[in-house]
Amino acid sequence: MLRSLPGLLSAVLVVAAPVRAADFERDVAPVVAKYCGACHGAQKPKGGLDLAKYRTAADARADKPVWKTVAESLRGREMPPEGKPQPTDAERKAVEEWVAAALAEADLGGARDPGRPVLRRLTRLEYNNTVRDLLGLSTDLFPFPERLPFKKAYFDPAAGKLPPQVRVDAYEYGARIPALLGHAGLPGDNRAEHGFSNRGDALNLSPLLFEKYLAVADDLLAVPKLAQAAPRLSGLLAAAGRPSVKAKLAEFLARAFRRPAADAKVEKYLRPYDAAKARGATEAEAVRESLAAVLASPDLIFLSEPLDPKQGPVRPLDGYELAARLSYFLWASAPDDELLAAAKAGTLADPAELERQARRMLKDRKVRELSESFAVQWLRLNELWSAHPDRRFKTFYSGPQGKGTLHADLMAEALLLFEAVLVEDRGVLDFVNADYGYLNKRLIAHYGLTEQFKKQMEDGGLLAPDDRAGLAVQRQKYSTAEQQWIRVRWPDRTRGGFLTCGAVLTLTSTPQRTSPVKRGAWVLESLYNRPPAAPAVMVEPLDEKPAEKSGKTVRAKLEAHRSNPACAGCHAKIDPPGFALENFDPVGGWRTADGPLPIDAAGVLPDGRRFDGPAAFKDAVLAKKDEFVRGFVEHLLSYALGRALEHYDTPEVERIAAAVARDGYRLSRAVAEVVKSYPFRHVRNTPDEGAKK
Repeated sequence: MLRSLPGLLSAVLVVAAPVRAADFERDVAPVVAKYCGACHGAQKPKGGLDLAKYRTAADARADKPVWKTVAESLRGREMPPEGKPQPTDAERKAVEEWVAAALAEADLGGARDPGRPVLRRLTRLEYNNTVRDLLGLSTDLFPFPERLPFKKAYFDPAAGKLPPQVRVDAYEYGARIPALLGHAGLPGDNRAEHGFSNRGDALNLSPLLFEKYLAVADDLLAVPKLAQAAPRLSGLLAAAGRPSVKAKLAEFLARAFRRPAADAKVEKYLRPYDAAKARGATEAEAVRESLAAVLASPDLIFLSEPLDPKQGPVRPLDGYELAARLSYFLWASAPDDELLAAAKAGTLADPAELERQARRMLKDRKVRELSESFAVQWLRLNELWSAHPDRRFKTFYSGPQGKGTLHADLMAEALLLFEAVLVEDRGVLDFVNADYGYLNKRLIAHYGLTEQFKKQMEDGGLLAPDDRAGLAVQRQKYSTAEQQWIRVRWPDRTRGGFLTCGAVLTLTSTPQRTSPVKRGAWVLESLYNRPPAAPAVMVEPLDEKPAEKSGKTVRAKLEAHRSNPACAGCHAKIDPPGFALENFDPVGGWRTADGPLPIDAAGVLPDGRRFDGPAAFKDAVLAKKDEFVRGFVEHLLSYALGRALEHYDTPEVERIAAAVARDGYRLSRAVAEVVKSYPFRHVRNTPDEGAKK
């Protein structure tokens, strides 16, 4: 009887048997010894990585960052290298599963490590936005020459749709932009290597910088007619008598310091008022003294999440800390009244309320900062201003009489794509493969698409008479036709998404030629958050002679460079994405030849995916779209937390990426899951380094 039911019995056992968890000694160590031991054994391990020393699960758990890297290398098919024996899919999966389980383990007194507490000063942009919103100003405090000052009347997130025709007044880089103060005030904040400018480890406050904050506060409050420009100040400046001033100041401090101020703190900031009154100052003059102290206060300048000795090694953030994290993530500014009210009521402890607030904030015009701060840094668009293409490309890159480069146009094209996804709540896969985009007259000509879009140009006003003569030369303003942008549907898939944006293609080229290495490195860093290692020293540079003189394409020169054993490993990962984009010249124009030589845009990725040209490369990216989504989530979470991600963040990254995939890859889902995530809502509450291993 039993022999007559072997299939059924087998099926029952398969269904009933529990899934066997991966075991280090049984499933991981043998795989590593078999496939990795030759290069990463105890005898002269390559790259200094000795995997032979991890004999037990305890050994491996004591060095989790190393095993995170091992799992990523196996998953990406980067290791073992091509030509070496390869693990089976089951063997790779066993290692990945064990590492994932190890990373999810509690390391801090029975709790997972959420990361170190934030203690950082506001970036210059965040300080500008905070004070502007705090005072109710309609303009910036000081100019931002490193940012493109778009006028965005079209930007209305509540509408849920970007118009098919928009006007973008994008002035040239460095143009004089109106601001309340005529000077920069504070130094700019550099983007961290492979990170963002809001990283806490780079945002300290030196005595010299503190003096600059004092000077900015004094200069701002000395601006004539400030009260008329800042409606929120009118009540405070109109207060008469110490009791009235104290009450108004307490309200002001609650907004400035992002939480109610204790009476002792209110009294502290009344001292400048008292001292000024004692010197015979008027009521308004005395109030300004206290205001200057507030605007230069560490309580305003710093975002702080202090240790609480009454709680365990991990503590949940309180409502006001959550409100600050949320507002500086999405708005790069202080919480508004509704967020502060939710913090006071304690409702932000509920993840559902955090998501509701985040979705509300995504519909506010202030969310433009997610585009102009996060997107610019994520895509490295801030590097566009240092691009100076060779004069061979000047005819195409510069405007009439050599004036007006395409910097502003290229930046606007990229940001309009991000804003379309943001406002219309589209999927983040559009960042790779959007079939739409926004172009103006100059870019349509630059991309050689005038005939394809001629009808749309006529309908959208892009062929209107040029009125350049009537515009102020010092502002380098474009013609009316050039300020008009239209939404287009790309005629084919060679364009579409950030990979083929002129801005990205320009900033990843050298002045004389394209750079498959720079473009490939941009793909690895910006799309996948897997930046390549620093290049080897003392490597022969490429021949910079153009193809007409050298008789070689850039790719052919690079192939010879890759023959160097010190370079081959990294270039196997970096070069293929760069080769895929070789049909685009150094300023993003389409080409089929490099001088007299035909372009070869074919390649093979480390895992065997093949492509020929940009459209096929996008297909290769989308074939493993979850790898891109994971990289995007890592960038977004790092920006939201204001710190680099660590190995203990990996489980949350995987959870968020899975939730994004289930919801059609929508950007709003990525934001919602980030603000509900464990590291966003909790903080390490220990004075040490936490879970290093």
